[in-house]
Amino acid sequence: MPKSYVKKLTKKDGKGHNSIHHFFKKDEHSGGILPKTFPADKDSQQPTASTSSTVTGGHDFDAGTSCQNDTQTSPATICNSDGEPLQKKRKQVHCFQNGWLVDKTLCYDESVDLFWLRYDENNGMYCYLCRKHDTSQQGSYVWSRECSVRYRRNVVSSHGKSEMHLLAKERECLQKYSQFEKEIQKRKSVQHEVVIAAFKAACWIAKEDVAVHKYSSLVGLLSSIGDDPLHLHEFGHTSFTSVREMVIIIGDVLISKLIERIGSNDVALLLDEATDVTVYQQVIMYLRYLHDGDIKTQFYGVERLKESATGANLADLVQMRLQRDNINLSQIKFVGSDGAANMTGRKSGFVAQLRKQNPTVVGVWCINHRLALSIGDTVKSLMWLKRYEGTVQQINKLFEYSPEKTRKLEQISAQYESMLSEGRRKKFVRPAATRWTSHERANDAIYHGYEVLLQTLNYFTEEARIRDATAAGLYAFCRQYMFIGIVYMLQAVLPVIGRLARLWQKDILIFSEVKPSTRTAIDKLTELKQNREPLNQLRAEFEGGGRFSDGQVQFTHKNDKKLDEFYDTFITELCNNLEARLSLTPLLEAFELFDPCRFPGVDDKQYGKEDISLLCQQFGLDEEKTQDEWCNFRYKFDSPPMSSLTTAGDVCKVVLKQRNVLEDEYPNLCKLAEFALLVPMSNAWPERGASCLKRIKSRLRNRMKGDLLQAIMTIDLQHGADDDIIADAVTAWRNKPRRNVFGPVHHEDIYKTVNDLSELVNNVSDKFEKLRELICYDEQLQEAEMLNFDACGGKDEYM
Repeated sequence: MPKSYVKKLTKKDGKGHNSIHHFFKKDEHSGGILPKTFPADKDSQQPTASTSSTVTGGHDFDAGTSCQNDTQTSPATICNSDGEPLQKKRKQVHCFQNGWLVDKTLCYDESVDLFWLRYDENNGMYCYLCRKHDTSQQGSYVWSRECSVRYRRNVVSSHGKSEMHLLAKERECLQKYSQFEKEIQKRKSVQHEVVIAAFKAACWIAKEDVAVHKYSSLVGLLSSIGDDPLHLHEFGHTSFTSVREMVIIIGDVLISKLIERIGSNDVALLLDEATDVTVYQQVIMYLRYLHDGDIKTQFYGVERLKESATGANLADLVQMRLQRDNINLSQIKFVGSDGAANMTGRKSGFVAQLRKQNPTVVGVWCINHRLALSIGDTVKSLMWLKRYEGTVQQINKLFEYSPEKTRKLEQISAQYESMLSEGRRKKFVRPAATRWTSHERANDAIYHGYEVLLQTLNYFTEEARIRDATAAGLYAFCRQYMFIGIVYMLQAVLPVIGRLARLWQKDILIFSEVKPSTRTAIDKLTELKQNREPLNQLRAEFEGGGRFSDGQVQFTHKNDKKLDEFYDTFITELCNNLEARLSLTPLLEAFELFDPCRFPGVDDKQYGKEDISLLCQQFGLDEEKTQDEWCNFRYKFDSPPMSSLTTAGDVCKVVLKQRNVLEDEYPNLCKLAEFALLVPMSNAWPERGASCLKRIKSRLRNRMKGDLLQAIMTIDLQHGADDDIIADAVTAWRNKPRRNVFGPVHHEDIYKTVNDLSELVNNVSDKFEKLRELICYDEQLQEAEMLNFDACGGKDEYM
């Protein structure tokens, strides 16, 4: 058979398969297949097929070949010139070549110094760089997340020039030359948590009275012990200025929340003066208000008084602060103070200055200060008490300024330890009028350590190498019967006064609690006067086996009678001073109309009318309308829940808790109930603020500015900040300009000079230019491959 005929027999059709239709045709008459005629070959004559027989239908045909009978070959089998059946050409199978993995011309990249081609036996081949940086092109994840199974060298080469591979290579270059890239991404993921933790650390430092510049030390400690899961050490703002700003922002947020809770409600202002370590006068302010029916007293601010502490200067300072915080002066209904002349003066006092603009304001004298004054008045009126107070102060001074005497006192205390009631020596305290419970503690120390005191004073009087005249004088006076008698007398009386002072220093003191507690204390003192318990106890100590049976203190009936008379005088004078100093003003007495114990019954139509008239005149309420409201409100005293109440304060609390129901019918009475609870009977809060001021602005922190001082005092006195306050502070901090959470990024370890940085930028620019060229080249290559694909007649042959 001629070669041309063999070639035509093995020719593929349009789909790439050997087809019998290239060589045979269908017979129209018999339905069989007839061979086609072909043109003659140039080198040899084309054989002709017989037309007398067909392939199908059991007929033989002869095409000039030595074909076998029908039992050896099937009718549809094509044979060559030798009579052998022609085999169908198999599709070529492509496999992955392991040599590609180390072929530098194929998959090696000098810019990143690695072979990027990887092979997985189960899945296929993939690109290490594309998978590492998770690049994709038009939503296709082949070569990155998914493997490619087209094992052809040109396919691998094309991927090396693709856009997704160049992008992955660019990221690898940036990561290689910029070691902080990964750290920056990690920082961004925990950015919010780091800032929250940083603000909580700053709040803790302020709350615990730790210096602000110790913040970085705290962060370093947490990092060194491994207790820094949020990478707080990576927070870039650890300088004194940055931490100072954070603390101030937290304090401002706390104050803004306080002002937001107050709103347009009425408040009471409590203030006091204090002198800090730099001898600057500071004005400490608190606000007392009602929130959700509960009484709240919170720190408001501290302002430096740049001029003398007169009532006019104080008024200007307070008005400036209220105006800055958008609090109307008419909202101030009460002013609590310590009763100093510049506060309560009738003409030029602070309250008088405020009344010029707000006539409804009422000045309230602190009940604790009045209690201290009542004790002071009693001491001044009795000579023996004055001598006793002076002696106690000298005892404290004697041991406070002498280490030798204090050491001897400790040695003797160890010998008398079994005799002391609490097993330890109490420190001798100097009584002071400004410390309300100091008299009780000073007398208690002498009462329990009297034997130790006498032995120590006796040693420095007779046995010491150098005799001390002060110790000798104190020893002589302390041995007197009157001295030890006063000690026993005060040991019984001062606890009564101390309980009264501690009761009035509690968080919430209502006006209705003053009179009952005062009456209770006076009754207790009267009982002590009648049963003479402390004197009887003293006399028992001089009998056999008592504390003074050794004869150190001489007992005489004359001295005993003298002490008995002094005891009566002291109790009587103290009770009189308490009644005079602790009585309420007529205005505060008017609030007692809410007291259910005083209510005579609904039949008494005149009860409370005078009080209502006085209160309406003071606070500018409609008197006629308020009187009508009171006439209807009186009947509620006989019905629950007010029928079970015992004080006026309890009634006012119930009224305010039911304000949503009662305000429509009794609007003015609800206002009066609110005013009654706002009365600041105690000024203990500003006193605590003064103590906090001296604790924070100490000798080691004497250069603290006013804004930082107020922020720290706000955090300290409001007991820190919760998560909502911290979140608001972070928001306010982020709103400030030029805010980079992790601070400036230091490039010294990566780029030694500015020239290196410029060179890197130029290299990146060149790489982007090359990327554009490669993309254009790749597009041209793809077009050429598509043309070749069409010319080859199908996808399978191209593959």
